[in-house]
Order: sequence, then structure tokens, then C-alpha cells
Amino acid sequence: MSKSFWGRLRPSPAMVVAFTALLVALGGTSYAAVKLASNSVQTKHIKNNAVTGAKVKANALTGSDINEGTLQGVNSGHATSATGIDKAIIVTAVAALPVAPQTPCPGTPPNSCFIPITQFNTATAACPAGHVATGGGARPDDYNLNTVVESYPTGGTGWAATVGNDDTLKPHGFTTFAICVPGTAEQR
Repeated sequence: MSKSFWGRLRPSPAMVVAFTALLVALGGTSYAAVKLASNSVQTKHIKNNAVTGAKVKANALTGSDINEGTLQGVNSGHATSATGIDKAIIVTAVAALPVAPQTPCPGTPPNSCFIPITQFNTATAACPAGHVATGGGARPDDYNLNTVVESYPTGGTGWAATVGNDDTLKPHGFTTFAICVPGTAEQR
């Protein structure tokens, strides 16, 4: 004996109950989302410590939202008012970069292709006695043909930089600089 077409598609009572529960649950969430007025949640509705850093949208807080006195290890002063900032000095070291010679391209006919052989030089800007380097860098005289390969502090008392020259027609130069303030270098 076979069931009719509609008899086979009739849901079981358990399926009807489950579907009804699903509709009520979804409808309640939708109702809350639609009926909750904009800015209706106020500070008095939020429990202490309920909002953590992970729950705050990135860049949503401004300086006026933060009590700097509650931050550990943060100085509320500005860098322009830091002790000794008026004594900061910049020292420089100038260096030359020779012309980059050329070498034939491998596997090509003679005099048909040449590759420049990058020429490198390192210069160190040293802070005067009683000063430490807080930063530094390098400035090549031609950013199109010269490359700053590395720039790093030298034991806290200066700054070094290595620059390369790919120009096959003329030499170039660069300047390494260090920002120095009064103090002593502490090695760790």
C-alpha cells in the first residue's frame, strides 16, 4: 500500500516543533535588532569592566576618551617638553661612492650587454662624548641610482649606514646622520 504524494511530504510533529522554535528564535532577535533605538545603550546600562579592548573598534577612541594618569609607564608630558630636548644635536658623516664598473652579461655576445657592479661604502656618524644616539639614517645624493642598504645604531654612541652606487657614469656621495642627546650608552 503506497502513501499519496502529500502524505510522503507531511513533516513529522517533531519537525513542526523544531521549525516553530527556529522561527520564534530568529524573530525575537530580529525584533530586538529593529526595535533597539540608536544610542539607547548608555553608560549606566553597562556593567563595570564589561567592555574590554578587544570589544572596542580600532581607532574609535581619541585622546580625550583616555585618562592618561591610569596608563602604566606612559609619561603624559610631550616630547617638546622632555628634559634636555633642547640639547639634542645632529651629527653627520659624509662619504663618497665610486663609479660602478661594468661587467659583461653572462652568455651574451661580446660588448652587447653590461651589468653595473654596485659599489658600497659605509659611514658612521659618531656622537660627541657624553651623548647617545637616539636615532639616525642616511641620505644619498641620488635616490634613483643610490640605495641605502642598511642603517643601524653603533653601540648607542653613533649611527652607521651602508649605501650602494649603481651609476656607471659618475661617483656619488651620501650623508649618514645621528640624532644625539646628552647621556650615556647602556649595553644590554
